[in-house]
Amino acid sequence: MTTRRMFLLLMTMAPAALRSGVGHASVRDDQMWDAVLRNVEGFRAGATRLGLTGSWDRPAAPIVVDIRPPAGEDVVGAMEREIGEPIPPILLQFYRDVSAGLEIEWLLPGRRVVMPEGWSSVIYDLVPPAPFREQTSQPPNPVEPTINAGHIRFFLDEIPMLLRNMEMWKQNFRDMEATVGDDPGARLHYQRYRQWWDRAFPLGLDLGGNHIGMDRKDEAGRLLWLDHTGGDAPGWFIDHTLPEFLLIQSHLGWTGFRGIEFNFFRDEAAEPGERERVYIEEHAADGEFAPLPPSTYLIDDRSEAARQWRRWLALPEPG
Repeated sequence: MTTRRMFLLLMTMAPAALRSGVGHASVRDDQMWDAVLRNVEGFRAGATRLGLTGSWDRPAAPIVVDIRPPAGEDVVGAMEREIGEPIPPILLQFYRDVSAGLEIEWLLPGRRVVMPEGWSSVIYDLVPPAPFREQTSQPPNPVEPTINAGHIRFFLDEIPMLLRNMEMWKQNFRDMEATVGDDPGARLHYQRYRQWWDRAFPLGLDLGGNHIGMDRKDEAGRLLWLDHTGGDAPGWFIDHTLPEFLLIQSHLGWTGFRGIEFNFFRDEAAEPGERERVYIEEHAADGEFAPLPPSTYLIDDRSEAARQWRRWLALPEPG
């Protein structure tokens, strides 16, 4: 089976609601993976035109684009033996038959500087138009970009490292749970954090150090965002499968997993997803001590903000 056909198969394994409607780009099925790769090349051209860089310390460095070939049966099997557990089926098939992983990273053109106070900052040579900028009274930039970078990275061979990292955070939550003493609300908060992280099979990290995972409890293999800060909610339900997320990201210039792009490109009209509703039902007994539940995020790659972003990057509209 060709890589393109396997990508199609992974898309068709998702529920119908995930393959159509607002926020879900429509491309002829037999062209889905080809569309992702073609959009990568279109983004390269736009990045060159705008002078996007791969490093603020070395402004001439090119953006990072690393798309690996399929890993094959033997390599994926060896990884499962190394980690001592199966890789979720959709992710396994992706790594085995489509790609062993990819990394795309870009930064707005600029250079890192050390301010007189001793802290590091970036002087931007280019800032996107509104609404992707904001006025600031802080030096060194009178206008700051609200999206200043994009990053997606996940590789089959990094799964062991990610599992170790996740276990470290779960132990942190256990330790916090043990230190809060007789505070039932705080104790429950860290229990729910740990359980949320147990729910995810690791996929990668965002630029803020938060984890992205595949939902072990979801047959469709949709994604989860895992917060490590101890904030009010443990993360988000990302209501996209990995193949769908990649296709949508290819329409948005690979802005990645960071929270800001979801705020710009989130489907504000989306109802809470069924995973969010089930989560709330499962924890109804938490009562007055209930922490905030994870909310559902759906990316709308047809929104006006998405169209404005594409125009700035000179990317074509999705077919």
